[in-house]
Amino acid sequence: MKKWWSRLKPWLLEYGLLVVIVVAGSCWRLSQLGQLPQGLNRDEAALAYNALLVAQTGQDEWQQVYPVFFKSFGDQKLPLYPYILVILFKFLPQTDVIVRLPSAICGILLIIVTYAVAKMVTGRHGWLGANLAAAMVAASPVFIWYSRGAWEANVGLLLLAVAAGLACWQYQTGKSWSVRRLILILLLLMGSCLAYNAPLLILVVAMWLIPIVCWRRGIGWWAPLLAGVAAVVVIGFGLLLPVVNQKQGISIFNDPTLMYEYTLYRQQFSGVAQKLVGNYWVYEARLILEAVIKSFSPQFWQHGGSHPWHQLSGEGHVTIIVMIIFDVTLIYQVVTLVAQMIKRQKWWQQKNFWWLVILLVTLVPSVITTDSPHATRSLQFFWVLAVGAGWSLADLWSQLVAETKRRQIALTSGSEMIILVLSVGIILLTGQNYWTNYQTKLREHNIYHNNWAQLLGEIESERLTLVRGPGSEYEYIKIAWVSHMSPEIFWSTLSRAGSDGVGLQGGRYLANFHFVAPTEEVSGEWQKIILNEQTGEWEVQDD
Repeated sequence: MKKWWSRLKPWLLEYGLLVVIVVAGSCWRLSQLGQLPQGLNRDEAALAYNALLVAQTGQDEWQQVYPVFFKSFGDQKLPLYPYILVILFKFLPQTDVIVRLPSAICGILLIIVTYAVAKMVTGRHGWLGANLAAAMVAASPVFIWYSRGAWEANVGLLLLAVAAGLACWQYQTGKSWSVRRLILILLLLMGSCLAYNAPLLILVVAMWLIPIVCWRRGIGWWAPLLAGVAAVVVIGFGLLLPVVNQKQGISIFNDPTLMYEYTLYRQQFSGVAQKLVGNYWVYEARLILEAVIKSFSPQFWQHGGSHPWHQLSGEGHVTIIVMIIFDVTLIYQVVTLVAQMIKRQKWWQQKNFWWLVILLVTLVPSVITTDSPHATRSLQFFWVLAVGAGWSLADLWSQLVAETKRRQIALTSGSEMIILVLSVGIILLTGQNYWTNYQTKLREHNIYHNNWAQLLGEIESERLTLVRGPGSEYEYIKIAWVSHMSPEIFWSTLSRAGSDGVGLQGGRYLANFHFVAPTEEVSGEWQKIILNEQTGEWEVQDD
């Protein structure tokens, strides 16, 4: 018994708290995964039904054979998540919970990866910083929210985080690259780019930093990594060019409204001022700077973005306690950097400087879009913040320990354990409070307007059915998924509506359904389904 305990005790001391954090994070990500939120939103349903079609026939809804990307209702979907579902549908039930399961698993694994990366970059008292970072990822609303839906961005984040962690470990060990390890990192990077577009944009900027950050390792060390990342970027853009072209429509460089506003902005100046201040690049730089500032604002962290699908109503992306920790981290790192500059230290070689640079780089996908700050494109930003926060808190603790020793004050290792357990406990309690609110609010309101599973059993399937409401043209894909509509019926009866300004194209007819806008008049005998915006559910309207 003593021998068994002597082996288990060191493991419990090292990883016991992490186990508690992972278990708590897993409960918040897996509990009632198929029921909350109720039903799939149109993006999830598009992933699910297209994967179902490919699993059954090898063709997507546009009858493209094993496509590189999925067009769905005009919103280009990257291939990794749908093909994961294709594989799962071969062996597991074709249900909502299976559709969301890959993202939930990635959310759980991200907690463990955060612990490993934070411990590696922290150094002394890394155990403390790693557990705190893992707790912040486990309990933060933004990570819980995106783990409970079929969000491709969550898969992309995990793969990018693992690749970054492996590259960081390789750098710290100083070992030369092995071919297998380098290929593994590049495959992870390519996977992240095939899951979501944000990692690809981050790599475009980050790859130019590789020779600067790694110059002390010598060109023989960083050249293979740079060449590999460059190859990933080129291949990624080559494979996903149609997706990239579509996403340009929502960037600040191509938005028609912003182009008109730029014209008005330019008209404020004349002569030399118009050329210097009123030029296009100054205008775009101002928009980007404003988006960066907003990304660090309490308004974004505590109240979320403009889209109701990106956060729980009335809740932010991080809790108040985590926001305070993030603020302390940023202040501490900036003050430290300024102090290094004043002392004329080589601040450009310091870890805190490069952490701040990387933090800004992770904002690139968000700040160049019209609806910035954008939570889905800022997941890497929040993750880098969490890792940096764990490292900063461990660093501050190290300084406190050193100061107490200088003053000959006894500060035992047990003090670190007590403070860490209390801190992690408080962070996890905020996560539990969020989970309680999550359940309550999502039971009260159907945010995805998805009660089709119930409705399809109530309506008369032989009669023509009119679906009227905001966004009704996109309900076709949810009906197809919920009913597991046969490919033959889907392809033979689907009639699409015209596309909008960014290429989104809903459905007009599918089987016995006709989808119309709230103001559109339709003659003839129909059984009508109307959206009740108070409850967020579709209701059969009595004749």
